[in-house]
Amino acid sequence: LISGERFYFIEDQIYHVHQGDLVFISKGFIHRTSEVSSSTCSHERIIVYFTEKFLHPILPVNKVTELIQCFNHKIKVIHLNTSQQNFIEALLTKLMLEKENKYANAELYQKMLLIELLIFCNRLDFKNSKSYLQELNPIYNTVHKIIRYIRNNYHEKLTLSSIAKQFYISPYYLSRMFKQITGLTLIEYI
Repeated sequence: LISGERFYFIEDQIYHVHQGDLVFISKGFIHRTSEVSSSTCSHERIIVYFTEKFLHPILPVNKVTELIQCFNHKIKVIHLNTSQQNFIEALLTKLMLEKENKYANAELYQKMLLIELLIFCNRLDFKNSKSYLQELNPIYNTVHKIIRYIRNNYHEKLTLSSIAKQFYISPYYLSRMFKQITGLTLIEYI
């Protein structure tokens, strides 16, 4: 995140993301982003979409698998210090310029920059990264518990009423709160 702050809903976790945070969203993961409050809706972010196939012509499959390990950590958000932020922003700026300007060998250089980015990300200290869940207010914690409940009980018949009853809240409030926090309706999520 270049500036501002957002809530990121990734699979069954809700993260409070701040300026300088790097977010890792694996292929196929359910994810949404929402504003923290109406007064802080302004934010700037850079998103890098790529497929493993993009790197296969220059790297063997096992090396590509090794490089995308940063997406397989349980922790999906990591805070960067100022020098790390500057490094990433410079790398991403080069990547965007190559994409926009179509210089000679642009695709090859984009692949090299992406490889450099992935190597950098894999060297980050995921083990000592702070937990973003502890910062959440009670509403976000409730939605997080509801998401966990749905995932753990997916095999059962789940209805808006039964879930609301489980958490001692009204179906209307559950529906509104869930949509506000995750960006998805309860039905869309289930």
